[in-house]
Amino acid sequence: DTSGNRGSPAAVDVPVVADRPPAVSIAAPADGLQFANGARVTVNVRGTDDLGVTRLAFRAGTGLPQDAASRAVSPACLDCVENFVFNVPVDAAPGTTIPIEASAVDGRGQTTAATVVNVTVVDAVAPVVAITGATTGARVIPGRSATAVVTAQDPGAIASITFTVAGAATLNETRTVTPPQN
Repeated sequence: DTSGNRGSPAAVDVPVVADRPPAVSIAAPADGLQFANGARVTVNVRGTDDLGVTRLAFRAGTGLPQDAASRAVSPACLDCVENFVFNVPVDAAPGTTIPIEASAVDGRGQTTAATVVNVTVVDAVAPVVAITGATTGARVIPGRSATAVVTAQDPGAIASITFTVAGAATLNETRTVTPPQN
């Protein structure tokens, strides 16, 4: 002090904490959700960091380049959420799993990946059916047979085909396709 009095030095411990890597999670959609072909899926990526997140990114495993994106976060934030979107491919087979990945980067360049979330494609596309060999309104001579060829296609596979004939003659028959075919 100004009078020349001196005290004992005090020791103060100051903990030094190294910059920790960021934490990142996929807040939505939840793991295991199902989406139809063509559905628009919103992905919420949440990143946290002790000094600040500078970039968030996502990638949906559709094989399409537009289903991946990376966004700079400016200014860096301690806790932030970014929304990304992708569309379930129209031609994705039902039962297909689409993995969704996300990552966060902090100001030091440390990168952390989120736990992968998987969503499943459900069948939302009607089968395409074609009938050849017979036409609507065609007359069939009694005692003679008529042939109709039915073809069906569906990304989710055809499990059965039902034939229905109405008019003077009637028929209602279902044939199972084993194993189901595309």
